[in-house]
Amino acid sequence: MNFDFITERIAVGQKIDSAAFAKRLGDCGITHVLNLFAGDSETFWTGNVRYVPQEDDGSPRTPGQLLAAIEYESECARSGGRLYIHCQWGLGRAPATCYAILRAHGMSMGDAVALVCRQRPVCAQWPWRQYVPSIESALCFS
Repeated sequence: MNFDFITERIAVGQKIDSAAFAKRLGDCGITHVLNLFAGDSETFWTGNVRYVPQEDDGSPRTPGQLLAAIEYESECARSGGRLYIHCQWGLGRAPATCYAILRAHGMSMGDAVALVCRQRPVCAQWPWRQYVPSIESALCFS
């Protein structure tokens, strides 16, 4: 059960691998899950979920993947919910997608990277930032 809140409404972490973990997320107020893990869809989470599979191989994030994630986060926010973003371990795809959402909300590149690394220190040394150039390009930030 490894996750961290990046903002008050967005948490990032590992895949939901047990009913106990799903319950803990619910107890923390999570209402929506964004599953980026290319391995399988949700088994234990029974609430709102969007499956946007991504490989964790350094390949560029596509505009379609990013826009689907941003759209889902917006749906979650409009309903007053809290979003949990996960991949397999919560170290690559999930923090990078959280970064994209923060950028879509107007946060600067430096501030978004710093916030993700500060709030989820376990990913700070992980090469999730390899996805930043494709995110910036896909979302036309650069």
